[in-house]
Amino acid sequence: MWTNVDGHLTVYHFFVNANLIINMKSTIIATLGLLAAALPASAGVLLPNLYAQEYCAMRESGVSNSGALEWATSQSYISSGTAITVTMQDGTQMDGDVIAAANAAANLCPEYYYAD
Repeated sequence: MWTNVDGHLTVYHFFVNANLIINMKSTIIATLGLLAAALPASAGVLLPNLYAQEYCAMRESGVSNSGALEWATSQSYISSGTAITVTMQDGTQMDGDVIAAANAAANLCPEYYYAD
């Protein structure tokens, strides 16, 4: 058994943390795809904090993940403004507001965001 000076299982913590990060990234990427598909084709942006509040409230009340995504998008989308395009590590391009909205929801209610 590998331990450090404090007696923590260093190897175990490394693998648990690495697995958590991989799961979080795949969940965020999947959500970004669903979220981008729910947006109208015209120019506009999502308000990330409002999106997160609406998404988490809907999930807490028992609405499915896809239903909460649609509701939160409809409530937090404004038609004015143009989002900044961000290139992801895999080369795909996403709007920065979509990434910010997904991250805000993941931080506000991880128990619902990572559940599905």
